[in-house]
Amino acid sequence: MHLKKTPRPNAFTLIELLVVISIIGLLVGLLMPAVQMARESARKIQCSNHVKQLAMSVLNFENTYKHLPSGGWGIRWAGLPEQGLGPQQPGGWIYQTLPFLEQNALHALGGVENTKLLENARRLATPVPILYCPSRRSADVTINSNQWKPHYYPLVLSVARNDYAMNGGTTPVRYGPGPVSIEAAKGFAWPDMRSNTGVCFQRSKIRFSEITDGLTATYLLGEKHLPRSAYLTGEDLGDNEGAYSGDDRDLIRYTGHSGLPGFEPLPDSKTRNGDTFSVEGYNFGSAHPGGLNMAFVDGSVHFISFSIDSVLHSNLGNRKDGHQTPGDSF
Repeated sequence: MHLKKTPRPNAFTLIELLVVISIIGLLVGLLMPAVQMARESARKIQCSNHVKQLAMSVLNFENTYKHLPSGGWGIRWAGLPEQGLGPQQPGGWIYQTLPFLEQNALHALGGVENTKLLENARRLATPVPILYCPSRRSADVTINSNQWKPHYYPLVLSVARNDYAMNGGTTPVRYGPGPVSIEAAKGFAWPDMRSNTGVCFQRSKIRFSEITDGLTATYLLGEKHLPRSAYLTGEDLGDNEGAYSGDDRDLIRYTGHSGLPGFEPLPDSKTRNGDTFSVEGYNFGSAHPGGLNMAFVDGSVHFISFSIDSVLHSNLGNRKDGHQTPGDSF
């Protein structure tokens, strides 16, 4: 007599299932950091491309007009197409270089007449993707929590912003909001900016011949610092106006000098209350691990470490201090 074998069920036991789930969880845990690193590496490369394209637009501007774009008039101003270029243009470097970023229509919007207010408002609320670092935030408008309202513009609820800034030199020069109208600007007592050591500042008109340290040894533009908590609030002093405004720390950053500490490039994990952050909105910096993308006036782009020597960082922000350390030497 033969005993009939009982067929084994085609199913996992509970213990086997728990083991499989545990193994899968372990593998996912091992893979996630690698996936995140790969994603950040791709975002950093994309950000570097943004810096390169912005540098090329600024240099194409210089090639056309024989000087770098001006910093504009101040925080109470934004770009106005009738005002031309250079010192007479109230809008800053981003507004002035829009035609070289294939944004001619955005540059030409609006004007000083009351009938152009809605077009002016449309520009303030139009983001340009190349102005945003993909590691930080998407190319979208954020709330105008500062109630920023430039002259000849209406108040808008949300504005386009930017994650990149030009080199304003070693020392911030406080200049106020500028004149109250275009007519008042004709007799306005503008601050004397001749001591400025950067390549873009209030009503600047810097020619290559004025960059005596050399184009390879001077910062042109790069990523600006912004604390993570302020990415979408519009409340940080370096991010509380808009991309098309006049001269302000939203668009221009500084490198400090030996007697002015606290201007080293910062990761976005640092806040105003951090141990090395003394002045809100003046530093270069980024959302990337380890450093930030910076373009030099020769158009080259370098990844600058957060731990860069403060003296070297200062020298690279000064176009005329006699220190000629090229960007490919660090």
